[in-house]
This record gives sequence, structure tokens and C-alpha cells, in this order.
Amino acid sequence: MRCNKNRSRLTSFILISFLIFNIGCNSKLESELSEKDILNIKQLESDYVNGWFAQDQQNAVLKVFEDAAVFIPHHGDEPVIGLENLRKFFWPDGVGGIVHDFNHYPDAIEGNSRMAWIRGRFDIKYSWINVSDTTTTINKGNYVLIARKQENSTWKIATFIFNDPLAEIED
Repeated sequence: MRCNKNRSRLTSFILISFLIFNIGCNSKLESELSEKDILNIKQLESDYVNGWFAQDQQNAVLKVFEDAAVFIPHHGDEPVIGLENLRKFFWPDGVGGIVHDFNHYPDAIEGNSRMAWIRGRFDIKYSWINVSDTTTTINKGNYVLIARKQENSTWKIATFIFNDPLAEIED
């Protein structure tokens, strides 16, 4: 009986030591966002928006996402998971649309030294080119972008969520 009590105490001691060590380590890893982190996250968001205007639009946009990133589109559409599915979603015919104007207006950046979230508003004007015509739409809405710091200390988009009303069609 005494042996079981000692094992139980030893097991409890090991478990408590493990928890204290891990809590201590995690609190060091997950400190508040530094000014450098905030600047890098703002740059990530800027790179995403500016990627839509780049000569190589697909690669410029996709390079800001993690390989297994999740994009949650508006109107209850199914989530899009992974870079190849993002490519198919945004550029279904290999070309996609033309972005005329696109702006992000972040309201808040919060998080820690490993993960951050940005909440804000956006507006966009873009054209979808079909075989027989081009449709230009204008829209604005809300977004939440969740970024994760990578092993090389860069930030990438892990999850992107947005919502908006049905777009206005420009005449």
C-alpha cells in the first residue's frame, strides 16, 4: 500500500513539474506582440492587398498564405483549404479577374508572439472576364485575418475570413 502512495506522489510530482515547466516555457514563447511583430503583420496585410496588383498576381497573393491556409469566403460558401485549392478558387480559369481598387482598413491587431489576428473593413472594385462579357463589381465588408509566425520568424496568413453583402454591379 505504501508503495502505491509513493508512486502516486511521484507521479503527481512529475505531472506538476511538467505542467509548471510547460506553462513557463509557453508564457515565454507567447509574449505580447512586439513592435517589430506588429510592423511585420501590417506588412503581411499590405503584401496581400498589393499582391492583387502584381504582375504575377497568383504567386504574389499565394506566397502570403501558409501551405494549409484556410480561406472562409462570404455568404456561407464552403471553406477553401490549402494553396492549390486557393489557386483554383481565385483563378478558376488560370487568369481570374482584374482588381481595379482594393483597400484594407484594419481596426485592431491583437495576439501574441506566435499568433495574431487583424480585424477590419475592406472595399474592392474588380472585374470578372467571361468569354462573352466583363462584369465589374464594387463591394465592401468586414474581415478577420489570423496570422501565424513561421519558424523563420516571418508571418503568414493561416486563416482568412470575410463577409460582405452581395456586390453591386457597375453599369
